[in-house]
Amino acid sequence: MEKMLDRGLELLKEYVESGKAEVPAPAYVIEDYTFPATTFATIRKTIKMNEMDSFMHQSDRDIKAASGSQIKGNKYIIAYTWDEAKGETDIAMAYPVNGPVKGLSMLDIPESKGYKLVLTGAYTMENFQNAHGAIGKHAGENGLTDPLMMEEYITGPDQETDSNKWVTHIYYLHK
Repeated sequence: MEKMLDRGLELLKEYVESGKAEVPAPAYVIEDYTFPATTFATIRKTIKMNEMDSFMHQSDRDIKAASGSQIKGNKYIIAYTWDEAKGETDIAMAYPVNGPVKGLSMLDIPESKGYKLVLTGAYTMENFQNAHGAIGKHAGENGLTDPLMMEEYITGPDQETDSNKWVTHIYYLHK
C-alpha cells in the first residue's frame, strides 16, 4: 500500500511541475460603462504600497468625521499612479458628497465613459491583481491607455463577515 501511495505522490508531483495543473485566472465580465458626474471629498497622498492599509483606515475615519451627513455613497479609492518598481502609489481615499467639506480636498469627476468590472471575493493582492490585469488589458485593447482607475467598495467587512461575498466595482475611465 505504501508503494502505491508513494508512486501516486510521484505522479502528482510530476503533473504539478509540468505546468498542466495551473489554475487559469478567473474570467471577468467587463462592461462599457458611463460613470455619472460625481463630487468627492478626498484625502490624497503618495505612499509606499506597504502603507496602503494604514492610509486607507486613517483616511476613511478622517473623511467620515469631516463629512458626516454630506456622504452620499460608498467608499472609493482613486489611483493616480501605481509604480511597482518604486513600490509606491499616488492614491486618494474618497467619498461622494453633497457639497464642499471643510478641511478636505474636493474632486469633481465629470460624466466619464470607460469600463467596469465587478470583483467578488476577499481583498487579496492576487484577486485585485487579476482583476486589474483583466480590465487594464481590455481597456488598452480598446484604446484607453491612461485611465483614471477607481475602486468602489460595495460590500466589505463592515457589512459581511464572509469575504467570498465582498463586492468591489473597478472602473477604468477616460480622464
